[in-house]
Amino acid sequence: MYLPAHKFYIDSIGPVTPSATGQHKFIEIVLRKPAQRDEFGDEKYPDDYFQCTVWNDKINHLPEIEEGDKVEAVLNYQGRKLLDRDTGKTYYSKQFNIQKLTKL
Repeated sequence: MYLPAHKFYIDSIGPVTPSATGQHKFIEIVLRKPAQRDEFGDEKYPDDYFQCTVWNDKINHLPEIEEGDKVEAVLNYQGRKLLDRDTGKTYYSKQFNIQKLTKL
């Protein structure tokens, strides 16, 4: 499911990493959404953080970015239901993939 474009700060950028099978490569980027502020400019809530992944060829389309940069990002949100075959317990996972990233 694609989410509408939002503005973020780059909180951290990881290195290009091969997947466990070696067939893919990815980068982990943490995006920070600043908290809502009250009429005095004080934060009403804490900032939101999103650990996101950029896969394979999309890495080549990333702009030159560094920590602290302002960006606009289109994210793809995926949720999965997983079954632990050993315990029979159901788990839920969520993942954010960056589909488009523009430096502001």
